[in-house]
Amino acid sequence: MSPVELYRSLGYELRFRFGAMNRPAPRRIRCDGNRDKALEVLALRNL
Repeated sequence: MSPVELYRSLGYELRFRFGAMNRPAPRRIRCDGNRDKALEVLALRNL
């Protein structure tokens, strides 16, 4: 199960962040120090 599927199955609403001209705004630093591109995600629940 992917992290996206996991969060959705737990009742979270996922919003993916986009930058200028509605293109993905990738972030280059993750919590594990990996500097590959990663989309920024906002997970909301019970709001």
